[in-house]
Amino acid sequence: MDFGIAMATSADAWKLVQRAEALGFSHAWFYDTQMLSADCFVAMGAAAVKTDRIRLGTGVLIPSNRIAPVAAIDAMRRQWTEAGRPLEDLSATTFALGCVLQPGEPYDSPRAMAQAGPRAAVVLHRAADEAIAGLPNSSGIPPAAAEAIHRYVDIARRFEPADARYLMNHRGHLMFVKPEERDYVTAELIRETSFTATESELKARIGALKEAGYTQFTIQIVPGQEEAIEDWGRIRKAFM
Repeated sequence: MDFGIAMATSADAWKLVQRAEALGFSHAWFYDTQMLSADCFVAMGAAAVKTDRIRLGTGVLIPSNRIAPVAAIDAMRRQWTEAGRPLEDLSATTFALGCVLQPGEPYDSPRAMAQAGPRAAVVLHRAADEAIAGLPNSSGIPPAAAEAIHRYVDIARRFEPADARYLMNHRGHLMFVKPEERDYVTAELIRETSFTATESELKARIGALKEAGYTQFTIQIVPGQEEAIEDWGRIRKAFM
């Protein structure tokens, strides 16, 4: 099974990619989040100069700002098989944020909040988008965290500017937990939405993904938490 990393693109992202290559990671994915982080193609070019083997890609590419990529899961599988290609040759990658916990470390420890909290906060963002703008909520609302999510939505209804509340709602999206949402990113929400667990538990979960047919596990390394790649490098070795 391949292991990759994903990151919010920055001008010096090549340093993290270079370390990932040294640790044996096979792929590096650069987020296309314009106005929040650097241009992914420029950063990929720099990483290509500084590395030799690791494969580079965008994850994701924003269709409204770029030439729309052809990427539909069911359609891709159908076209793949219709072309006479074996389904087992088709790659399947799962993207995740998470934290490798030490024994006894809580799900909302400072490390877990920094490394996995941004993924849990996405559930808050999508719930607020649904309530404020009527956008579909693809994340759903985990029952155990429903109260915290609804309280965040009440706060988000008062974000400014009033005609663009989404700007504050999505500040820090997949990069950091902003102060306004810290009280609502609970231990339960982190546990439900991210790959946060002890090393042995994570190996079992990733092994289950492999058995289910996934060919690559990609973990996002959030800004300021680059040292987390060492934890995930240990887990990657178990799947060599």
